[in-house]
Amino acid sequence: MADSARGRADLPPLNRLMGSLFRARPTPPAPDAPRRPSPSSSARWAAAQQRHEANTRKCQLIDARLGSVHAAVGRQRDAARDVARELALVPGARRQLEALQAEAAALQPALAALEQLYGALAAAANAEAGPGALAQQQEAAHRQARHSHYQQIQCDMDAQYADACRTLAHQRAASAARSFQHDLDDYRRGAGDHRPGGARPPRASPAGSAAVADVVLAPSIAQDRRMEAFLGGGPAQDARHDDARGAPQRPGPPGDGDGDDDEPPAFAVLADEDFDGG
Repeated sequence: MADSARGRADLPPLNRLMGSLFRARPTPPAPDAPRRPSPSSSARWAAAQQRHEANTRKCQLIDARLGSVHAAVGRQRDAARDVARELALVPGARRQLEALQAEAAALQPALAALEQLYGALAAAANAEAGPGALAQQQEAAHRQARHSHYQQIQCDMDAQYADACRTLAHQRAASAARSFQHDLDDYRRGAGDHRPGGARPPRASPAGSAAVADVVLAPSIAQDRRMEAFLGGGPAQDARHDDARGAPQRPGPPGDGDGDDDEPPAFAVLADEDFDGG
């Protein structure tokens, strides 16, 4: 009896069992009706989209950084390869350097012997030359200095001679101009006194005898002006003189004393051979 009572107590109540079996369940929506997203779900979708885009950008940045790191690693790898190649060449270069040092050490005695031989030859040559070579060197230096001095003297004397020729030419031209002016003045003063026998005296003019004399002596006055223009110098006056005379005068023969550039030098420097005897 006790066992049957305990079994009935372990069994769930009837109403609990029936409620669990016949509990009301929500009816699912019809399959044809569209499901509207709620505001909360659209916000979650936008946030998820933004997170996706941000993650995409981060991935792109990470890819770019990985590319740059990969390139830098490649360069470092190439540099390390070059360094390793150079380090591999170091033992060979060291062996070549040691061989060259050995050759230089072997050539040192021969070089010292050559230096001693050169010194001995130079001493022997100086001993054989003696005072004669020194005297010849001094003679050559003295000749060179004397020749330079003579050339300087010749240049100075040529310049002085050219200046003297120009001064003489100017003096001659000035003397000729003064003489011509004096003769022209004499001719003007005596033009009214010495007339031909049957010639009629000039007709009186308001300007007087001076105007008559100027009319009579117009060619002489023009010649006088050309002479003054010629003696005055200057390119413009020389051009007017050449236009008035026709063509410019040709320079005279060398040595005519007209003061142009074809004059021979007045002095000649003697050569060094002329002083050897004295």
